[in-house]
Amino acid sequence: MNTLYTAANNHPAIWEELLSEIDITVQIPTDDLSSRIFTTATCLRSFGVNPEKLSIARKIARMEENTAPDSGKPFMVALLPCGMRNAFKEAFFEKFPQYANDDEQVVIDGNLNFEKQFYSYLDHIGSTEELPDILITSDINNLYYRDFMYKFLLQEGFDQLNYPVDYYFSEMTPDHPKGTMKMISSNMLVMVVNQNHYSTSAKPQEWYELLDKKLEKKLVLRGDKDFFCNAVLYPFYKEYGEEALRMLGKNTLKGMHPAEMVREINSKKENEVAVYVIPYSFACKVRNVNFTTVWPKDGAIVSPVQILVKRGKAAQHKELLDFIFGKIMGEQLEQNGFPSFHADTIKRYPGRKLKWVGWNFFIENDLQEVKMKMQEAFMESFHSSRIYSL
Repeated sequence: MNTLYTAANNHPAIWEELLSEIDITVQIPTDDLSSRIFTTATCLRSFGVNPEKLSIARKIARMEENTAPDSGKPFMVALLPCGMRNAFKEAFFEKFPQYANDDEQVVIDGNLNFEKQFYSYLDHIGSTEELPDILITSDINNLYYRDFMYKFLLQEGFDQLNYPVDYYFSEMTPDHPKGTMKMISSNMLVMVVNQNHYSTSAKPQEWYELLDKKLEKKLVLRGDKDFFCNAVLYPFYKEYGEEALRMLGKNTLKGMHPAEMVREINSKKENEVAVYVIPYSFACKVRNVNFTTVWPKDGAIVSPVQILVKRGKAAQHKELLDFIFGKIMGEQLEQNGFPSFHADTIKRYPGRKLKWVGWNFFIENDLQEVKMKMQEAFMESFHSSRIYSL
């Protein structure tokens, strides 16, 4: 099975024949990261095309006849939070300079660039063989969906990773019960509060306080016109149900990238925002004295950064994995506002509570269905504001 990138570029005439048969209005990319990783069949499924249809299956078979082995398929892909990407790249490429200018082997990029593209393909893969040897992803994404979990996570599709977890994080049980999906760090979401808004009242100290009716159209979350950060929504859904998502949507003024939030806050222009929900790494960059960071009493929300290693590949990439889980990488992440799970790194968040939705919830619920309910409930009450900056 070749990737779409290899098949289409080796047999462009057959690919054009196939496209003319399916006659869809949306362009199927053949030169992006997804096409370099996933098979032609998987890519077609993700666009609603049935690759098992006889005439299409024959064209795919012709494209794969006498085709050279895949080129440009990276063995490692890391889709990271924006604030973590540069720190991770700096440490990783200093240790492994041979990959620094070779995105045909290693891709390290911002998660947001692939939020709506790469992850949707995961719902359609037939085997873990399609995946890179090492896959690092961010947020509670499609890897947590029940279909992927039962097909691959629970069926020994990935190696068990036995790197120890520092006691501070072990209490929240960050890793999949089988040890196949392991958290390497996390975005920790906190509140940046406008003190002028709370000059005569107490600032919010716990997450449920953001549901207060007095905060209608006074919150800013990470998001855009049709997507808001899953990690923020899941705890509200788990603890308070769908109605809480409607209240949160009603209270949300707009969605922004965290870097845009920081720029808006530091501009010192007057605005009506009472609370920005923002990763701690970006909250550290706020310089406006009228705003203060609140680490909620019930914990900073954990938006995970997790790793999967394809079955039988951990030994092959041991040096690389040892470094990712090691002290040097850990120190680099800690210095940039991301917690290290390595026991020997200097911890900058002693005693601060974390709020992690947890594996019991993930296993007991169909997250694909839950996500749809969350987004619908949130958007139902949010759509009237329609202010986006991402």
